[in-house]
Amino acid sequence: MEKKKILFLDCDGVLNYTQWYIDKRARCKEPILDADIDPACVRRIIEICSITNANIVLSSDWRVSWPGARDRLQRAGFPEGLIIDKTPEHIWTRFLPTGEHKSGMDFSRGGEIQEWVDAHEDTYDYLIIDDREDFTREQRDFHLIQINPWQGITDRDVENAIELLSR
Repeated sequence: MEKKKILFLDCDGVLNYTQWYIDKRARCKEPILDADIDPACVRRIIEICSITNANIVLSSDWRVSWPGARDRLQRAGFPEGLIIDKTPEHIWTRFLPTGEHKSGMDFSRGGEIQEWVDAHEDTYDYLIIDDREDFTREQRDFHLIQINPWQGITDRDVENAIELLSR
């Protein structure tokens, strides 16, 4: 079985970001389909995947509306087949319909990613691109590119991501 490299992708703060919204309002008066996704950021993520031969697993809250989120990202420029899956949605399943709280489950983004990795033994290595901070120590130290939500993913982040996934 061939081992895979996986890029866990967040959307808000990575593909769109504070400065994008400010700039977009200044230069675009008419609403555009999926205008909240910066094409330059899409190209940067595709570059990482292309150079490292990684596939994307959506870890963003956008995954709640799967497969609509996957389709929306494809319209924004992600090639069909690059986004292969989504992480589990612990945060949305915290409480049972009876109001009872589920215990023993890590509700962090890092916990959701770890559950996905544990369930996919064909995963060779992975990288997380996210602006959030709720990850395990190992994920933060070895698998995370922390994105500044003011500027989204940058060329410098791309260089760091390629270096981490190519080791």
